Amino acid sequence: MSKNIKNDIENSLTDYTALVSGGMAKIIIAAISVPLITRVLGPAGYGQLNLFYMVTSIGFMFSVSWVITPVIRFGKEEFLKTGKINEVFWSLNMLVLTGIILVTGLIIVFRSEIVNYISIDNGSIVVYVLGYYLFTAASGYFNKLLIATGKIKKSALLEVLPKLLFLAPLIFFFAADRGNIQALLILIVITQGISLLIAGKWIKIELIQPFKINTKLMKKMFFFASPFFFSTTAAYIINYVDLIVIKRYLPTSQVGVYSLAYNISNYIGQVIIASITVTSPIIISLYYEKRPELLKQYVKRFIPQGILIWSAVLCSILIALPFIMRVFFEQSFRGSIAPLQVLICGLLVNGIAAFYSGILVAHKIVKTIMLVSIAIAVVNLIGDLLLVPVFGISGAAFSSALAFAVGGTGYMYFGNRCLNLKAITPLIFLAPVFFVYFAVRKDFYLILPLVIGIYYLIIKRFKIFTPADKEILKYINIPPKLRDVIYKIYDFLSYV
Repeated sequence: MSKNIKNDIENSLTDYTALVSGGMAKIIIAAISVPLITRVLGPAGYGQLNLFYMVTSIGFMFSVSWVITPVIRFGKEEFLKTGKINEVFWSLNMLVLTGIILVTGLIIVFRSEIVNYISIDNGSIVVYVLGYYLFTAASGYFNKLLIATGKIKKSALLEVLPKLLFLAPLIFFFAADRGNIQALLILIVITQGISLLIAGKWIKIELIQPFKINTKLMKKMFFFASPFFFSTTAAYIINYVDLIVIKRYLPTSQVGVYSLAYNISNYIGQVIIASITVTSPIIISLYYEKRPELLKQYVKRFIPQGILIWSAVLCSILIALPFIMRVFFEQSFRGSIAPLQVLICGLLVNGIAAFYSGILVAHKIVKTIMLVSIAIAVVNLIGDLLLVPVFGISGAAFSSALAFAVGGTGYMYFGNRCLNLKAITPLIFLAPVFFVYFAVRKDFYLILPLVIGIYYLIIKRFKIFTPADKEILKYINIPPKLRDVIYKIYDFLSYV
């Protein structure tokens, strides 16, 4: 096993801890900031805010998001070989700058249409759109560079930083009762810009020196990334088609009510999405070093264990959700509870996709990723068009949950096929989540023992934990006391 791979695996626990901590920090910050934002803006204003995010995301997704996808794949490979990332960085810059210039021009040309769609009667809004787009584009690029060069902890901090900087002024606006949509938009742009300046100092200059453009590498990265243009389009549809269709059939206030449910589910989902940032570089390294036996062990043993933990987290959230929503949000947002419960169920299958993502990227089956993304988008779009006019925002939630299911099972199928496996155990953890979803209105003391019983049967029947699983833990840097605790947990669960 090479030194770089060994370092990746040894640091995986601390990296994932940093990412999970970052995810938890975002959830904690959101638990404070989102209720304050909803109280300052109300449903209609919160709807306008999310329409602002939707419009700016168009520029980022179509000009930068898909273009920078090769950074982790090719950047990680260059970093493993040379300890630098200069060739990938300078070659990719030409593509990134082209996209940014194009989108900046389109924002200026269609500024009137943008202002009208966001439904804010203020021409300066387009300036905020342009500023937020540029800052977000640069931050997204820097984030990928940090991941490729092993700066996982700083990458996690970069995700949290703008939200943390946003929090203190938000509390002031709320306490002083001076907040409005324009003031919050200015604050959002400023905090994103400050975060970008800090992130720029984290990219060590020696990693991107000397200046070198490799036209062959540029073409290779472009053709690698080009299918992601379609998957990015699909991702945009997945993220925002709900809002587009809701705005078509329902008032802006309903956009705000549904946005709250969707945003909370996204914050929860970040905990499992963090696994992609940790596992993908390790999987790519193992693939590069031709270690298929370790990749198979990851799929057969550790993905089911990860999904078990993820399903337990989701069950806990489902049980506590009605109480949390009543405590933190006003009566006008109570309509968010039902769609949020549906979206949380979909997050379980989304977690399966997260664990398999690195397998698909390592095997370079980007066309397959594109096709799965397009399938998700089509299902989501058709579902919204059929269900929103009939069931309102709950229809949008069911449509998104079904799209998550298509994505998770698609990633699992093609990931298994890459390794010649037939591993479908993670899907069994839908059972406890669905049980809690349908039983959540019952007595808590009745639900809890039944859920524990379901988990017991699954762990015992499918042998989710075995003593042999502890072998891979030897490669990971774990504090001795924590390692002893983890070993005892494995021993206990192995003999349940």
